[in-house]
Amino acid sequence: MVHIAAVASYLKSTGSCPVNVKFFIEGEEEIGSPSLERFIKAYKHKLGADIIVLSDTANIETGIPSITYALRGIASVDVEVKALDHPIHSGMWGGPIPDPNQALARLLSGS
Repeated sequence: MVHIAAVASYLKSTGSCPVNVKFFIEGEEEIGSPSLERFIKAYKHKLGADIIVLSDTANIETGIPSITYALRGIASVDVEVKALDHPIHSGMWGGPIPDPNQALARLLSGS
């Protein structure tokens, strides 16, 4: 609502906006936005813009306008780590053979 209020305030004080403003409110985010791609393809001629402002935020408190920035999105990936082309009993080989779990832990920790 902060963006709508900002544009309304600007319009009230100046009478017009110097740019074309479009509000796109998408309500399927929490279920993976299954209709979004189809909608964008169908209406891409109406959705062109020089700048996009994404709001997925809330106000700190009712009555206190808030602008949140630098949010991170969701990335869904499948990672498969293999050390050998076949299983080996860990007995005598447990130490010198690379462990996929340890390799994955190192990848995730960034070390």
